[in-house]
Amino acid sequence: MNVAAEGMEFIGHLISAASASSSAKLAQTDLGAQYPLGKQNSDTHWGLVKNGASSFAVASHVYGTVTRLIDALSTVNGRVAFVIDEAWRQLDS
Repeated sequence: MNVAAEGMEFIGHLISAASASSSAKLAQTDLGAQYPLGKQNSDTHWGLVKNGASSFAVASHVYGTVTRLIDALSTVNGRVAFVIDEAWRQLDS
């Protein structure tokens, strides 16, 4: 069983649809922002979907809040630290 426990921090990428790739650049405004968790339809990469959610298999009602920027500002599809929002924590058995 996998649990997203309170305060557990994950590291992932901010991702966006190919048509909106410039909007997936890390920005200071991403800190504290809430994005849905999603998987790219073309492969098995998961991330926080910053833009173009219709291009991804988005996990139903699962959102993460960005707590830290790992990569430098303006990095396309940059890495961030995030927590799963309390209202969306789920058990996966």
